[in-house]
Amino acid sequence: MMKTTRAGRPFHRGTIELFGILMMSMQLSLHRQHFRSFPNSFTVDEAVEHLKSVRFSQCTRGSETSDPLRIMTTTRTFTFSMTRDMARAIVQHFIDARLIENATDPMQTFVKDRGIYTISHKGLHVLERFTAKNGVEYPQLPILLETQPICVKLIQLQRRSEDDDIVITRPIIHALFRRFAGTRPNYISKKSGDQDIFQKLHERSKGIVLKDFTSTGKQRHKHRCCFSAVSAMEWMCDFTSVVGREEAAEIAAQFCRFRLISLVSEDVRDEDAIVFTVRGSGPDEEKYSRGEFVCSQSAVYTVTDEGRQLLHWNATLLSTVIDSLKSKSSSSLATSESTRVDHDGTLAERRSVKESNFTRLRYVLEKPMLRSLFREFLRGSYCEENLSFWLDVGDFKRKFAVTSSVKVADDQPAGGKSHGQEAMEKHHDYLVRLGFRIYNNYLAPSCPAELSIDSRLRSDCVKFLDEVLATGRTTKAFSTQLEPEHKSAFDTSQLQRMINQYESISASVFKTMALDSIPKFCDSPTYIDAHNQLELEDSGSDIKFLTPSDETPDPDFSGIYISVSQLAGESKSGKFV
Repeated sequence: MMKTTRAGRPFHRGTIELFGILMMSMQLSLHRQHFRSFPNSFTVDEAVEHLKSVRFSQCTRGSETSDPLRIMTTTRTFTFSMTRDMARAIVQHFIDARLIENATDPMQTFVKDRGIYTISHKGLHVLERFTAKNGVEYPQLPILLETQPICVKLIQLQRRSEDDDIVITRPIIHALFRRFAGTRPNYISKKSGDQDIFQKLHERSKGIVLKDFTSTGKQRHKHRCCFSAVSAMEWMCDFTSVVGREEAAEIAAQFCRFRLISLVSEDVRDEDAIVFTVRGSGPDEEKYSRGEFVCSQSAVYTVTDEGRQLLHWNATLLSTVIDSLKSKSSSSLATSESTRVDHDGTLAERRSVKESNFTRLRYVLEKPMLRSLFREFLRGSYCEENLSFWLDVGDFKRKFAVTSSVKVADDQPAGGKSHGQEAMEKHHDYLVRLGFRIYNNYLAPSCPAELSIDSRLRSDCVKFLDEVLATGRTTKAFSTQLEPEHKSAFDTSQLQRMINQYESISASVFKTMALDSIPKFCDSPTYIDAHNQLELEDSGSDIKFLTPSDETPDPDFSGIYISVSQLAGESKSGKFV
C-alpha cells in the first residue's frame, strides 16, 4: 500500500520509486506528432498501461554470519496494481514533480490525451540514482544523455517521516537560499538565446536568473537583483526535490519570512494571484513570524539587503558583475570572486593543505566534472583504460550486492518457475555477463583496452579462471577469452571470487593513477580552474553531498543535501552541464 499525504499525493520516496519502476518497464521509442519526431519518448496511454500492473524484483547478496565464504541471495518481488484513473493521476503527479515533460510543449502542466512525453533533466538525475541504488540494467540511460542534458546537482530537501512535509529551519532556509541565489548575481547576456539546451541549463543551475526592474508608481525606482515569482517557482521545481509548484511557493514564502527577498512590483494581487502564507513559532521567531509569497505572472521580487548580506554580495561585486556583462569580459569578475572567497578563508586554507596523491585521486574520482577532465587527460596519455576499469569494477561490485529488474506483471514465467526464481536467474545471468565483459575488455590477451599490470596479477586471474572452468559444468575449454558457453561454471560464490580478483587488480590500477597520472593532472591549468570553481560553489559547512547509495540523511544535520550525477560529462558528446 503506497503511503499518501493529507493532500492525497504519494510520499516523495514512493514517488521516486514508482517513477523509476515505470521508466524501467517501458521501452522509450520514436513518436511523431504534427510533422515532428520525438526520439526516446512515450505516450500517456503507454505510461498508464504499464502503471496499471507492473512487477519489481530485487536480489540482495551477502555473506552468511556463520560462514563468510558462503553467499546468501535474498529475492523480493513487489507487484503494483492500480486503476486507469489512478495511473493517470500518477502521471500528472510526475509532471507536477517535473520528472517528465510534454515533448511538444514543455510548459504544458496538465496531462494531455494522446500527449507525447519525455524524461526531464531532473527526471534523468532521479533515474540515474534509482538505477545506481537498485542495481538496475538500463542501457537507454547513456543514449538519453547523448541527446539531452541532465541536472548535475539536485538539492534533496529533508522531509518528516510521519507526513512527508519539508523540514523547515532557519539554517536550512539560509543554505537553500545560497544555492538559489548562487555565488554571485546571475545576470545573463541578451545573447544567451544562441545557447543550446545544455548551456542554458548550465546557466540556470548557477542560480536564479536576475534582471533590473523599474517600478511603475508615481516615483519610479530602479531595483537590482530582481526575478519574477514564476521563475522562482520554476527554479525550485527544476533544481530541488520539491514535488510541485505549491511546495516551491511555500519555500519562496519562507524566503520572504526570513526577509531574504521582498516584493517590488505593484498591483499584483489580481484575481489570478495566489498568496502563500507561512508562519513561524517559538520565542526566537518573533522577528520572522510570518511570510507571504504572491504567485502571479506580474509579481517581481528582489534580493533584500539582509539577503545580500547573507550572500556576501556587496556594491562592488554587483557593479563588477554588471560591468563585466556589458564589456563581455570575465577577467575582472573572476578576480572579484577569487578575492571574496579568499577573504572568507575557505579556498585559501584548502589550497594550503598538502594532500597526498591518493587523497587527491579520490577527490577527483568523486567529482563528476573533475573525473571527466581526468578522463580526457588520461586519453591524451594513452592510459584511459585505467580509469574505465576502475569504474567498471566498482559498478560490478555494487550490482553484485543489489540487482533489480522490472517487467509487466501480466507476463507469466516460463517453465513453471516462480516470479522470484525467474528474477534470480535473470539477475545472475546479468552479473555473469558483466564479469565476462570486464575480463574480455581489459584482461584478455590483445583485448580492446588491455591493462598494463603486474604479470603476477594477470597470472593469478588466469589461474582462477582455469580452476573454475576445469571444475565447472562446461564443455568448452578456456583459451584466451570468456565465452557464453562458460556461464554455467559460475555460481554466486565464484562471482564473489571473481570480484576479489578484480579488486586486487583495481587496487594496483588505482595506485598507478595516483603515483603517475594525478601529479601531472593536478598541475595542469585545466584542473586548477575546475577545482577553484568547485571550491567556490560547494564550500560551506551547511552542505553535504550524497553518494549514489545514500538515502537516509543525518537528522542532526542542519543544512541541505545535494546529490550529484555520476554520469554527467561521461557521454560521448562531452557536454558537461
